[in-house]
Amino acid sequence: MIPVAFDRKKVKLLVHQLLVKANTPYRTPIDFLLALVVLASIGLVILDSNPELSQAERSLYNTLEFFCHLLFLLEYVLRWWAASDAVINWHYAYHRHRRRHQTSELASIWRAIRFAATHKWLWMKQPMAIIDLLAWFPLLPFFNGIALLRVFCLLKLFRYTRQSSIITTAMKGHSQEIAAVLIIAAISWSLVAIAFYVVEHGHNPRLHTLWDAYYWMVVTVATLGYGDIVPHTPDGQLVVMLGCVVGIITTTFISVVLISAMTEHLLHLRETRMEQQITQLRAHYIICGLSDMGRIVCANLHAEKKSFVGIDHRQDRVEAAIREGWIATQGMLQDEQTWKQLNVTKAKGVIITTDDETTNISIVLIVREMSPYCTIVACGTTPSAEKRLLKLGATRVVSPSVIGGLQLTHSALRPTALHFLDLVMKTDYAELEMEEIPLPLQSPFSNVSLHNTNLRSDFNVIVVGILPKKGKMVFNPRGDVIIRPGDTLVCLGNADDMQRLREFIDPGSKL
Repeated sequence: MIPVAFDRKKVKLLVHQLLVKANTPYRTPIDFLLALVVLASIGLVILDSNPELSQAERSLYNTLEFFCHLLFLLEYVLRWWAASDAVINWHYAYHRHRRRHQTSELASIWRAIRFAATHKWLWMKQPMAIIDLLAWFPLLPFFNGIALLRVFCLLKLFRYTRQSSIITTAMKGHSQEIAAVLIIAAISWSLVAIAFYVVEHGHNPRLHTLWDAYYWMVVTVATLGYGDIVPHTPDGQLVVMLGCVVGIITTTFISVVLISAMTEHLLHLRETRMEQQITQLRAHYIICGLSDMGRIVCANLHAEKKSFVGIDHRQDRVEAAIREGWIATQGMLQDEQTWKQLNVTKAKGVIITTDDETTNISIVLIVREMSPYCTIVACGTTPSAEKRLLKLGATRVVSPSVIGGLQLTHSALRPTALHFLDLVMKTDYAELEMEEIPLPLQSPFSNVSLHNTNLRSDFNVIVVGILPKKGKMVFNPRGDVIIRPGDTLVCLGNADDMQRLREFIDPGSKL
């Protein structure tokens, strides 16, 4: 036989990745499989409770249930083994005691054993570890008949579902508030139950012990009202009214604390998830200001399927943007740390929609300092503001009043031509679009005349302009114009034809 080497560290690392470590590609299928085993075990317990089962069916169900609990035992042992490295801990503690305390060999061994066992015991005391322990107890003969232990494995589903950790984390974060409210509720309920027992004992034939009074109090607070225990004296009726008021107040407090804890934790999770999405953005656009104009910009970028993130100092605007399904965050636009969180160094462009000149100047200065080659499009309300923003580094400044005035004028003088431009600019019009296509240095159209590119015949695309790498835009270029490497083609055509042209010019664009 060929000897097989057993690498304990590699095996333990594999078990740790399969069962313990979170956010690994192995955890999801393993958790899903174990969750199915838990559900199958519960289903077998339900089927086995049928008194009309034949002996063969009952034997089959018991055998399958045995293997389920055997799998739970194996899982518990592996989790216990992977919780800590007892060998390393033992060696560490042994040599430390021998070196520092100069103890005897036997004393050092005993202290090392205690140190290694402590780490295992700390894991065994965890709530989920206790549940895992009780889940395989039905394998033991003297526990097999206890039905509660047979269905106890249902609690293991909390381990296999990521959503259950949300509740646990929320409760841990507000454990003091929850404990305080529960203690107040327990004391007030106990006082009412004791008062009910004192005034009703001897007069109420259904009230025999103090436990009956506690049972009545819980049933009353839960608004079940079975009617098996009712007051028989005026004093008892007064206690019942007092108990109802106390129950309503305490249950309201408990509900408010729990809902507040869950809401706060869910908001924190959403913010954390949003921060993770922002840090993963590349070649994205940053929209500063989520007012009406900012929302229009976001809607157009979303329709164009471009990556973007919106930012505003008002929480209500951020909430509205998130409800639209956009990535948005709250922050101060003049804070440099905010722009680091927005990953501005990887951004393709910044669009400023705020109408405050001071804020716009601050944004341009910060962005230009952190990202010298980023495109900055700003909103300018006055000609002087436009000049200042351009001088400080803005790529382009757009005046809403000027654009609105031109739109109104052309709508009256040239309605048909303006209608054509509206079709081109609207993102929901799939038949026609205008696009800028930059040419890489190694392009099939480099140093070729526009006529010889056959863009019109091969791709059904019209070139309405050519923007040289250095120089002014050439509108409606003639056929003998030579296309240079690094030029940008302004094209008009169908979206599918545009995509074919992009892939032909730069095959990497299809990725």
